[in-house]
Amino acid sequence: MAGSQRKVANLTANRAKRLPQSDIAQHKTQLNFGGQKAELWCEGGEKQFLINMITESASFKHQVLWFSSLVSKAENVKPCYQLLTHLGAQTIETIQMSQGNKQTRVLAWSFLAPPQRELWTKSRP
Repeated sequence: MAGSQRKVANLTANRAKRLPQSDIAQHKTQLNFGGQKAELWCEGGEKQFLINMITESASFKHQVLWFSSLVSKAENVKPCYQLLTHLGAQTIETIQMSQGNKQTRVLAWSFLAPPQRELWTKSRP
């Protein structure tokens, strides 16, 4: 909630810099995402969402080449690596991304060893 309030305050401040004072009242602050309630939050937050996703991915480890998830909070990466290692992930990669002040990352993992991934790729059209 605090993060959302900070974001709204920053968006409002930026809008005030860009728009003439008379136009600001016409623009209502809106969330920059949409979706159903179950799509927008998870009991336990991002960390629990990632734990659930990683745990479920192990059930499909021989059917999927790569799994991936966006990770907003940097502190959630280390517990994910620990869980993935425990579950037997063969390769774990983190792709850092940034735009302006916003930093995020994509966590990608595979339960297949590199030779298995190569065979998997060759067996698909």
